[in-house]
Amino acid sequence: MKRQRETDAAHSFNFGAFATASAVAAAVFLVLAVVAFIRPTHRPKNLKTPYTLRVTFGYSARVPAGPVYPNGRIGTNDPIFLSIVHYLNFHITYRFEGAAPSTTAGTEKVLLKLMGPNSWSRSFVLAPETRFVGSHTSTDVTLDLTQQQSIMAQIAKLTANSTFGSFSFAVQPVVRVVGRLAGQPIDTTFRPGLSFQVAGGEVQIMGGGATPAVGGASSSNSTSPQANFTPSQSGTVSTPAAAANTLSAFGVSPEVSLLRWIAVLGLLASAAGAAIFHALKRSEPFEESVRIQRQHGHLIVPIVAGEDLGWPPVDVPNIKALVRLAESGQRLILHNRSGDIDTYMVNDEGTVYRYQVRSSKVVWGEWTDAPLPVDQAAQAAEAAHSAEAA
Repeated sequence: MKRQRETDAAHSFNFGAFATASAVAAAVFLVLAVVAFIRPTHRPKNLKTPYTLRVTFGYSARVPAGPVYPNGRIGTNDPIFLSIVHYLNFHITYRFEGAAPSTTAGTEKVLLKLMGPNSWSRSFVLAPETRFVGSHTSTDVTLDLTQQQSIMAQIAKLTANSTFGSFSFAVQPVVRVVGRLAGQPIDTTFRPGLSFQVAGGEVQIMGGGATPAVGGASSSNSTSPQANFTPSQSGTVSTPAAAANTLSAFGVSPEVSLLRWIAVLGLLASAAGAAIFHALKRSEPFEESVRIQRQHGHLIVPIVAGEDLGWPPVDVPNIKALVRLAESGQRLILHNRSGDIDTYMVNDEGTVYRYQVRSSKVVWGEWTDAPLPVDQAAQAAEAAHSAEAA
């Protein structure tokens, strides 16, 4: 009997919980699949590729050696005295710096801008426009300081304005760059300037900056303590690209493509689970017997003999009727398994009541009492009445 119970317990797999879990998992993965497949796996995105236009100023001059300039030379950031320095040489270097492969060319010219009181200004060409190919070029120009003083003195005389004796000037390269950066067109203009103030017979550096005129790209000026000599202009070009689309939930943002794989694999796993469930159900032809054993095992005694009693037994409609007969007569239920049939019997004073479970009687889902034909129901009622009379 112990071995019989162990065998029945081995067959008592919880099919209901397994089916429920499989159904819930399939529903979850189905919802995930719908959400993932209605969204694109990629979204448009603009990649920003930065670049920098940089100009470096430098000046120099040769002068007589003496107490003011012992070595007879002046360099960038040295003081300039007009009584000694009459010509000033400017070296201007331009360079294009990009964060991606580029092909650029352009033009450069150098202007001299004289500025006086009352917003007066006048521009001269120090170096005519020249073309260059590549990411860098350099230009050398010479400024005649004596000539600039003469021009300003003449303007002061013509305007009868003595304030023109003190003026400022700026050396301003105008660089236009065209080409392609990261496969995108670029067309921008850079106008940095190095400014000087002329007063009291001395030329003093005022500072520098850039006046951008941009086409086809965004830009901004950058300044620093060295901006007088190395002004720069930064910008970006936009490149259309595609970025992986994500779905944010519960603080995480997995990619949509990953969610699609998870949903598909989850649905396949759910389908496999359903197939396993079906196979397990088909491998359990005595499911009702397992339930009978689990619920009424304390009344059941297994036997190995057949059911040939010499007279026909009385069939009852369900196990509950057989249990009631056993309990009312304080008798045990005899159980015999032959082939694919489980037979349960109660011997009540020579009358044998029987209930049989066949593979065709397996009820998937809720276990309910099967209705019995009218003639068998009447026979069972008559048998029960006879048992009470006895």
